[in-house]
Amino acid sequence: FDTFDRYRKNHMQHHQHLGTGKDPSQMWFEDLGLCRRKLITSILVMPLTGKLTLDYLSDIALRFKENKKEFLQVIAFWTIVITFFVIIEELTLLIKYWLIPVFILHPVFVYWRETIDHFKLPDGQYTREIHNDRLAHLFFMPHNDYFHHTHHKYPGIPLRNLKRASQSLMTGDDNLEIQRCDSLIAAYRNIVQSG
Repeated sequence: FDTFDRYRKNHMQHHQHLGTGKDPSQMWFEDLGLCRRKLITSILVMPLTGKLTLDYLSDIALRFKENKKEFLQVIAFWTIVITFFVIIEELTLLIKYWLIPVFILHPVFVYWRETIDHFKLPDGQYTREIHNDRLAHLFFMPHNDYFHHTHHKYPGIPLRNLKRASQSLMTGDDNLEIQRCDSLIAAYRNIVQSG
């Protein structure tokens, strides 16, 4: 329910203001009260309450209210998709395997991913990466996103080339700006311990 243009603008703002009060990720953490709550509750319990789904839906409604052109583009796209599934008599497939996951699971996975990447990092470190955790890579970082620092340092490098670029480019001082973890559990342990 995003247009590419909106995603690009939001992502560029994130890159330009990484870790500051103007960073959309940091503003989201603050809006959710993540900085004030107990971390275990914020990370494990709150995402499963449905709050993120409600926030996602209200964000979509607010965006569409502010930008009629974007609203019409999304409506046109979904009219075509729904019409197609009605014609092939498989609307329940679209609902069960796309719409329900996108509204219920997607906000939770995005939240967990953003906390892994950017929440509660020590001063001077801007990103966190998880290496050697295939399950985390599958669910949270399927397109070499686990080379997140390289992505921030060199945003023009396509995701498919991040691993090779990371091995070639990230040396010396670059390694001081990053928190590397061997697993998803280790990343969340670092977040909780820093809180």
